[in-house]
Amino acid sequence: MGKKINTLINNYIHSFEEKNIEKTLSYFTEDATWIVPQYKIKGKKEIEEYILWLFENIKELTFIYDGIGIMAQGNKAIYQNIFRATIGNDKVSIPTMFIFRLRDNKFSEQWIINNWFEYTKTNPFNTHIGEIGSIIHIGWNRDYSNL
Repeated sequence: MGKKINTLINNYIHSFEEKNIEKTLSYFTEDATWIVPQYKIKGKKEIEEYILWLFENIKELTFIYDGIGIMAQGNKAIYQNIFRATIGNDKVSIPTMFIFRLRDNKFSEQWIINNWFEYTKTNPFNTHIGEIGSIIHIGWNRDYSNL
């Protein structure tokens, strides 16, 4: 199953980098949960809204293999990468970890853990961090107070 999961994750990442919403969504179950540090997004419809919002606000996004790359065991996998993108006028490079749980060869859960500290070391807070913070933390306006 390890090679299948590697291929699945690689194809998913490729569709995300191409900003292909239909293909990207096809990797999620209908009841999938996507957890980022700020939000717990539930269901394919909310995931679609969030991804569309990301696609509109983040330019030139890519994911570069880093560290362990993809490691899979059973129905779980980890993908370590460097997230590179243009947000506002800033080019960012952020160490990131995706954690997946699969069901029926689709993602039923996806956790994303970022190291924003790496970004702030090279981009002082007085550049576009406010804009980036708005985009990543505040801009997608959902109530997730139930976390």
